[in-house]
Amino acid sequence: MTGVGVIIIVLQIATILGAEPVSGGPLVQIAAWPEAIANGSPHDLIAGSAALAICIFWPCRIRRFLPSALAALVIGTCIAFFGLTEARTIGVIPSGLPVFYAPQVGFGSIGYFLQPVLILALLGSVDSLLTSLIADSKTRTRHNPDRELVGQGLDNLAAGILGALPGSGATMGTVTNIPAGGHSPPAGDSSGVRFYNAPHLPCDRVC
Repeated sequence: MTGVGVIIIVLQIATILGAEPVSGGPLVQIAAWPEAIANGSPHDLIAGSAALAICIFWPCRIRRFLPSALAALVIGTCIAFFGLTEARTIGVIPSGLPVFYAPQVGFGSIGYFLQPVLILALLGSVDSLLTSLIADSKTRTRHNPDRELVGQGLDNLAAGILGALPGSGATMGTVTNIPAGGHSPPAGDSSGVRFYNAPHLPCDRVC
């Protein structure tokens, strides 16, 4: 998880500097840093730095009522919207229900898809089971690994039909959700996750 965190930080450096996004892995991102520093946007840098500072220095006594990440999102958005009008935004958020999508997979292309499918399934399963174990240690519960993986598989099948991306357990989201007071399925639903285990368990079953 530390390695994942480092990769995420590396991928976000150019963005927080206000440079145009660059596609590619960590090495490509690092190579783009000099150009990002030279052609960055001060408005983006100020808004991003303010949100990052809130996440780090938010008072502990307030965290149980208002998590630092949520405060950074709200305050950072207000700063960018009312003060730093040149800061870039995410863009138009899609609205409405998704439409059904029929994947076009022929017999000749099965070999091409087989390797990435197996890799995604393996990584997703490991991530979900790791998330469940960490959640068990925090909530003193015991998850059902069979239901966890079957639920994740059904969810990802539905995601493919709707043209969405596959998902898996979210360790960071779960570790944030539980201390913030999320102990019910609606707490996970409001975070964009779904539950596939017993309804009385805390929000530690994410797919």
